[in-house]
Amino acid sequence: MKHITKLMMVVLLLPILAISGCSESESEAVSAFEQTMSAFKSGVGDEIDKYYSFDRVTAYIDKADGEELCDTVLSTLNAMDYKINSSKTVNSESVILNVTFETADFSKIVSSFIDEAVKLTESSEYKKKLSAMSDEEYNRIMTETMKKCIKDGVGEKRTQTADVTMIKDSAGKWIIGGNSEEVLGILFADLSEALDYLT
Repeated sequence: MKHITKLMMVVLLLPILAISGCSESESEAVSAFEQTMSAFKSGVGDEIDKYYSFDRVTAYIDKADGEELCDTVLSTLNAMDYKINSSKTVNSESVILNVTFETADFSKIVSSFIDEAVKLTESSEYKKKLSAMSDEEYNRIMTETMKKCIKDGVGEKRTQTADVTMIKDSAGKWIIGGNSEEVLGILFADLSEALDYLT
């Protein structure tokens, strides 16, 4: 009976020991990262700005040259998913999280866009308009085509795993640190290649 009681105590204590295995810094960094990802998934500028500079996000995707296209790109974040595989404390102000991200695959969106653009430019209706078409009209047509391809292709996923460095800022708040541009690059995988086709 004593052996059974001891065994039950060990079984009950295991989850507590597992939780306590994480340092306080790791727990705080993980929580802050999850809040940041929730804000990104919302696609709402004000929500993202609470945890991550929204200006940096728009600067990253502003090659799009258009608020509507920018909003379409941001809407892909709603379909983004992630899994924290592990966490490691560097020191009291730095924690490294190993994270697997599942995001919209812009390389597939690019392929779709190229196919649609070729069909469009080979159509007789487009060829009739071409001689009188302004740069603005051309950009509008290509932007609308890209928006459609993004909306249609958001279900195509790309999976990447990366180390994300969380740091504590001067106000004591945990934020995505030195490799924040790399994180944006993952969230908007191959976006720059996609937008190059619009210029």
